[in-house]
Amino acid sequence: MEIDPKLFFVVPPRIREDVRIYINAIGTQIIERVLEYSRMLHIETIDAHCAILLTTLLCNDPITTYQSENGLCIQTCKIKSMQVLLGTAIRETEAACKETRYGNIDKKIVCQTSSMMKIHNQNYTRVGVCCIAACMAEILGILLNSSVASDKCTTLTMEMVEKFGKTHKNSTTGIILPNGSLIRLLEGLNLPN
Repeated sequence: MEIDPKLFFVVPPRIREDVRIYINAIGTQIIERVLEYSRMLHIETIDAHCAILLTTLLCNDPITTYQSENGLCIQTCKIKSMQVLLGTAIRETEAACKETRYGNIDKKIVCQTSSMMKIHNQNYTRVGVCCIAACMAEILGILLNSSVASDKCTTLTMEMVEKFGKTHKNSTTGIILPNGSLIRLLEGLNLPN
């Protein structure tokens, strides 16, 4: 899969070749994992509703935590989980697909996603492939933009992506926190099938 990382920026920085290779590898892993889950669930055609199910399987975020003294406690993390962000991206893309062909997702990303699905003989609807492409774009966009936002350099390097890509900077306090949901999602992609 060939994705140009400059698509994720309004004013793109210079991007090193190793970052391009890493982003393409992550994008490929996301699509392959979605296709693996669709085969496991015997999904014949991926549409928007299937995209929500498949991305829910991709995000292994706990909803609650258990503490022995207090019983069942809800997490109070201020960073939105990837499951919430991907669900929002799918709903917005599904609504935008009624007005535009690619649902406000770059044509190159949608075409790359659909070509990977064709290679793996997976049927899909136009809206379904746009939703999966939106999820991939959301993940890669967060990874790249948090790398640039945390360190104001003109060239995006692999060191910056590794150091700042999995963090979240609070806009009001300026505190940088690890984005646990994104870390779990990316680590889940690297697990053996």
